[in-house]
Amino acid sequence: MTIRLSVDRERWWAHVTDVADRVEGVVPVVKGNGYGFGRVALAHAAIRLGPVLAVGTVHELAGLPSECTPVVLTPTLRPPASTDVVLTVASRRHVAALAGWQGRVIVKLESSMHRYGDGIELVEHAWSVGLRTVGVAIHPPLAGSEEDRRNDIVDHLPAIDPGLDVWVSHLAPETYAQLPPSHRYKLRTGTHLWLGDREALHLEADVLHTRAV
Repeated sequence: MTIRLSVDRERWWAHVTDVADRVEGVVPVVKGNGYGFGRVALAHAAIRLGPVLAVGTVHELAGLPSECTPVVLTPTLRPPASTDVVLTVASRRHVAALAGWQGRVIVKLESSMHRYGDGIELVEHAWSVGLRTVGVAIHPPLAGSEEDRRNDIVDHLPAIDPGLDVWVSHLAPETYAQLPPSHRYKLRTGTHLWLGDREALHLEADVLHTRAV
């Protein structure tokens, strides 16, 4: 069967720009298949909002607009040749793999989700080997309430140098706006940004045959 995604471009882009205008520090996420729009095509749309965008892995750097600054969300043990990329480290092994690389890094802290990440001491360790650490990232649990996710982030703040950007995700814009003013924040967002207005999207398919199971 053929699956088709039809997009009301004006309505879709109006939602995207409204989110970007309302949310200070928003960073578009462009990963995988580009949320159904195509990763490279979506990247070209994303840079109309600003030069910084987030991708999933170093393998998704190919084909991005030359004027963008990609932030790679998943740690890598093989740094790219380019230093115009921001990488993520989440363990001492990741830090060791990037030793000598001259690009910037974000340190992923372990949240109560216990996905991957380490304690705040990893920031000092990254600095000690010469990595240009520009921020920390916190991935709150997907389960629970907005307040639970906000509290998970806030609990980390006392230990974080206010000179570092705090990168967060999976918060509604209203919850994000309630984070304490003690730090600077970046909100990584994909689903809400690109797919938040479902009425702008229409998915259809041609069913050629059905069979009882």
